Amino acid sequence: MMKCYACREEITTYICTGCSQHFCVDDLMKHHEELKLQFHQIEDQRNQFAQTLNDQKNNHPLIQQITQWERISIEKIRQTAEEQRNLIQQYGQTIEVKLRSFTEEIQTIVKKKDFNEIILKQLQIQLEDLKNQLYQTNYIQIKQDSSSTFINKLLINITPTPTTTNLKWKQQATTIAGGN
Repeated sequence: MMKCYACREEITTYICTGCSQHFCVDDLMKHHEELKLQFHQIEDQRNQFAQTLNDQKNNHPLIQQITQWERISIEKIRQTAEEQRNLIQQYGQTIEVKLRSFTEEIQTIVKKKDFNEIILKQLQIQLEDLKNQLYQTNYIQIKQDSSSTFINKLLINITPTPTTTNLKWKQQATTIAGGN
């Protein structure tokens, strides 16, 4: 007979294979219930951690930082596109000014009733030149500038975290039958 680890009575004991302590039947059952309770607490903590991890998938501070980078980059693109559209529209307005001047020249010629083949040929050349300025890309072109970084690249480096322990579980069971 050995002493029970919990009640300290000299009584028939059974060994707990998990902690190698000797317990009487009643205390072995209590010990088992305590272990079961501790196990459930760890399981609950694991579930809470899993929920926290799941919540942070889309709401992690680094995800928010990436989203901010995305907004800034898109805004840069939008601003640049708007600036380039404005340049093309200003170019179109320049052609409109030339067209108004051309129209006034035609109206003057019509008022004076002063047309001849040379004037008509000059008018035809001027009109063709205006059309070319509008439709041909010789006057205006779009090129992509690869010499500078337009948008700052975002690089993410993830290093593996060292594990504190490598847990390997072995399930061991001992059946104990006893009696007085």
